[in-house]
Amino acid sequence: MSSCWTEDRWNSETKAQEYGPQYYSQRGDDCPPRYDNSLMEYLSNGEEYAYLYTRNDEWICYSLYETPEIVEIPSAALAI
Repeated sequence: MSSCWTEDRWNSETKAQEYGPQYYSQRGDDCPPRYDNSLMEYLSNGEEYAYLYTRNDEWICYSLYETPEIVEIPSAALAI
């Protein structure tokens, strides 16, 4: 996934009708699932944030700017 919440689209000069995710596969990239052997391997992919869905049915977000740190995921409506 390139973006979780955007109105931009890969093959369009106009904005999308609705905000939503933007996937690399939508522009034709071959994006098979990635399997990591450990949490640290998953977190060392060079991304800004990493999201994990737990066995307790909840999401956890890691900020990866300096060292991996769990951060709160906002629960209110997003400002557009």
